[in-house]
Amino acid sequence: MENHGVHSLSPTETSAIFELVTLGDSSGIQDGNLGAFLFRASSEPRYIVLDAYTFVNGIDVSLTNNAFKDLELNEDKKLYLTGNILHHHIKGYLINHGRPYHVAGLLITASDDSNQPIYAFKSVN
Repeated sequence: MENHGVHSLSPTETSAIFELVTLGDSSGIQDGNLGAFLFRASSEPRYIVLDAYTFVNGIDVSLTNNAFKDLELNEDKKLYLTGNILHHHIKGYLINHGRPYHVAGLLITASDDSNQPIYAFKSVN
């Protein structure tokens, strides 16, 4: 089930309190739709990445599905739009348990990503 969309919970129909962008919703070995999410308070311009399978593909697909239409994107002319989100709109990573596939996206994007904190329990680190 490929989703790659935006999900908001809201107390009313008009004011979302947070945004959850599904970058992938499956697991396994096939790249392209592996579980990863972007999460932010609606008042914040930057996201926390929840699990980081291979999330860059998910950003690409989410852009084509207009998932970031309400976000004022910081368009760095040196980067494609996906790179702009990666560099300017991610403030950190939350890894919920210590499996190699949960950090695969961090390893893949390490040379292209800006310096961001990784949040995890001590046992995961």
